[in-house]
Amino acid sequence: MRWLVVVICVAGASVAIYLSVAPSPSLTSESKENSEAPATTQPYVADPPVEEVRTDVVIEGTITDPNGDPVAGVAVELVTVDHLQRPVQKTGPDGKYRFEGYPRGHYWVGVECDGYQFINQSVVASLNPQHTFDFQLQRLAHWHGHVVDALNNPISGALVRLNDGHSAGTDSDGEFNVYGVAGDRFVMVVMHPDYGRQEFTAATLDELPARITFRSD
Repeated sequence: MRWLVVVICVAGASVAIYLSVAPSPSLTSESKENSEAPATTQPYVADPPVEEVRTDVVIEGTITDPNGDPVAGVAVELVTVDHLQRPVQKTGPDGKYRFEGYPRGHYWVGVECDGYQFINQSVVASLNPQHTFDFQLQRLAHWHGHVVDALNNPISGALVRLNDGHSAGTDSDGEFNVYGVAGDRFVMVVMHPDYGRQEFTAATLDELPARITFRSD
């Protein structure tokens, strides 16, 4: 504690008055720095704009049979890229289908009808939301024939296999029947443990041989 002495002269006499003075608190180095540092203002950062989700995708078309006539009741499926949505529609009497109100992105359109080949179409609806896809159904083929030896005797137990995965075995008459064949280029392999292996290639199913003959070496 410090003392302050004040001397006052009153009528030729001196009077001393002692006053105590409390010391002011000293500033620490940290408080000095804080007090001397200028006030700063954080810049305002706006929230990023919310991207608008456009739900204006329209995918439509018409399903027809091999003769070009509209087919009713065909199941048309729209599949999202994450497979989380798989809405299905049935074509009407006019063979038409229509999906609308979906967000932009990548989709697949699947068309399935009994007795016809399955159709799968990729659709990129990112920039252009309007798409029209007309599909003509192609019938699944039935292929049959015979496998015989050099003397024209039927060979049973032969395996007839196509490159699309379909296969059939020959019966006691050497006859085989393959159902549900699809495609436009075929490789046929005929195998038998006692007669060996034969392979045929054709652009269409009609060009494949209906009679396969194994000849003795």
